[in-house]
Amino acid sequence: MCVSPVTNQLSCLPIDKAHDGNVDCLGGTDEPSLCQENYEFNFELNFYCSNDTSMICTSDENLCDGEYNCVRGNDEQFCVTNVSSNSICYSPALSLGSDAEKFLCHETKQKRKQQMKFFFLNEMNTTVDESIQNMNNLVISTSSILKMSYKHESRCHRGFNLRVWLNEERNLTNNTCLCPPSFYGDVCQYQNQRVSMTIQFRALADSWSTLFAIVISLIDGSEERIVHSYEQLNYLSSRDCKIKFNIYLLYSTL
Repeated sequence: MCVSPVTNQLSCLPIDKAHDGNVDCLGGTDEPSLCQENYEFNFELNFYCSNDTSMICTSDENLCDGEYNCVRGNDEQFCVTNVSSNSICYSPALSLGSDAEKFLCHETKQKRKQQMKFFFLNEMNTTVDESIQNMNNLVISTSSILKMSYKHESRCHRGFNLRVWLNEERNLTNNTCLCPPSFYGDVCQYQNQRVSMTIQFRALADSWSTLFAIVISLIDGSEERIVHSYEQLNYLSSRDCKIKFNIYLLYSTL
């Protein structure tokens, strides 16, 4: 997603132009590293002022507030909604704002870098190795995970444990497992053959509000052309432009 610095309209930027060192979008949203110091924890100044040497980046609090915080007025050029002296990003009028205003307010809001976490899966209660602790510029959080005994483990692995009454008078019961489609076995211990897919779509700017129904089928290469499984995805560019779809296509045989 990108706001054109020429038209001030929202569109989709080709993926090969993102993070290439050239600012193609208003506010530098395609080059977020320009406004983010490598070792900072909180990022507040996320709107990039193009061709500006006095103030390289500014915050969302200065967007559409009636004042030029960027020398060339980048922080005001896309504004179409009338607000008071406060930023459009912190005004109730944002709900009626343009797509460009909503997008830039969302993209330039304060961000926090995700912390790195190190942990162990075996039975130990120890801290992270000193060599890891001494690594420069890392925010480290340590934790220990104790191995659970079998009695606390799920009997059906990834399935659902179901208690079946065989004879109510004699109080006879039996436990069985309801397995998800990708697992089988008496305790769901076996995994079906499957194809895992992660897909991301990109539509042209003129298809921003077009709803696409996408069917993905797993078909064998024989003359019978058997469809083992399929998935249908509903894609709307204005809603799903950045979403990655994760799907599993299962073979009909184990």
